[in-house]
Order: sequence, then structure tokens, then C-alpha cells
Amino acid sequence: MSIDNGILSTLHSERGLKGDAPWIESTYADYPLYWERSLDGMNMPVLFGAFYFMFANLSVFAILIPIIIREKVDKLRIGMHVFGVSSSSHWFSWTIVSSIFCSTLAFSIPFFAWMCRFEMFLWTPFLVMFGFFLINSLTYVMFGFLISTIVSTKS
Repeated sequence: MSIDNGILSTLHSERGLKGDAPWIESTYADYPLYWERSLDGMNMPVLFGAFYFMFANLSVFAILIPIIIREKVDKLRIGMHVFGVSSSSHWFSWTIVSSIFCSTLAFSIPFFAWMCRFEMFLWTPFLVMFGFFLINSLTYVMFGFLISTIVSTKS
């Protein structure tokens, strides 16, 4: 409203009108709200915000597993065996790739959560959070490796 009143007073003075410039006065009303007593004193972003950072670990599962299953369906592993790649070196390479991916993710999750100022990440040592997220995402990867040996098709 102050911008509108400023425009009105400027136009009033530019045109040389006599008397006081018109003035807009308004009041605002809102719908009545009631306070939920069960949520009194709770900070919802602090309580549930850290929970959503756990979903980032599921991205490891969602990204790597379709790639491994596609490799199996397209029979690329058989082609690697023809060229002399052993089964252990194949799984070792996948373990290295997924460990690098998980380490990057385990470093970035506590960092961004710390930037969002979630209390859990502010008061917990960084190495503890890094270790927790690294072990959690590596668990998803190992579970994905197990599933990829069982599943024979993409669908």
C-alpha cells in the first residue's frame, strides 16, 4: 500500500492539485486458525527433515541396479568372459564403482544437511554421519548385487 500511496502523492503534486493527496487505507483479515496442542513445541523440519535425507541412499539402488541387470540381460558378461575377464574381477570392478559413488553420496548428504541446519547433523560428528551413510548405501548396493544375481530379466 505504501507504493500506491507514494504514486498517488507524486501524481497529485505533479498535476498541481490543491488539498491533500488521496490516501489508501486498508485492513487485512485472515481465516481463524486454531493451535494443535499435540504439536506444541515441536519443530517439524527438525523432526522429519533428516528422514528425507535417507531417500538419497535409495538413489544408489535405483541407479546401479538397472545397469547391472541390463548388463546381464544383454549378455555382456558372457562377452567379457570370452575376452578373459574373470567373474571375481567383474564384481570387484562393480564394487569399486559403487564404493566411489556411495562415498561421494555419503560425503554430500551430511554436508548439505549441515547447510540446512538440521540439529541432528549439527550436533553429530561428521565422521559418524559419513560412516553411517556410507554403510547404509553400501548395504543397498550389496542387496542390489544379490537381486541382480536372482533376477534374469529387466521386467
